[in-house]
Amino acid sequence: MFKKIQDFFMTGIGRYAGVLLFVVAVLFAFVSFMHSFGKSDAQSFSDAPLFIDSVTGQTFHYQLHIGDMIPVLSPFTGKNTAYPADFSWWSKDGTILQTPEPVLMNSWIGKPGPTFAPISGRLVIPGERMPAPGSKPPPTKEEYYAELAQQNADTDGDAQVDPMPDQGGR
Repeated sequence: MFKKIQDFFMTGIGRYAGVLLFVVAVLFAFVSFMHSFGKSDAQSFSDAPLFIDSVTGQTFHYQLHIGDMIPVLSPFTGKNTAYPADFSWWSKDGTILQTPEPVLMNSWIGKPGPTFAPISGRLVIPGERMPAPGSKPPPTKEEYYAELAQQNADTDGDAQVDPMPDQGGR
């Protein structure tokens, strides 16, 4: 049987078949190598992070280059109106989302006050990571300002509680 296979590969069609099998094997090896040792999803995401257009609210990935300034050029407005997106990991009812909601932080656009996610209405902390199961959700806008009013009332007007949580120094 081995002799028949060897004889086949000595014919003209057999040589073409052999070259074709070799090319397919090399391509398979290359794809396997790149899949195993290429960029991870996290690395690809860090090379082209998610940006959010401050005018349209639309998101897109932007490949950063040396010398880029924030805001970056938005494909939606054709102007430098896009900022890095932060993320809210919480739903309106306080459960953890599997896919976070992209959020434009007020600090990027010079808007005073804390940032609340547009869909969930919950406070967004800059650089927030996916919370562990059982974590307490951040307050909604209503809960936040009610707690702030309570803290100010508890101080009897002697000291004011800072209404701006840490906005990451942006």
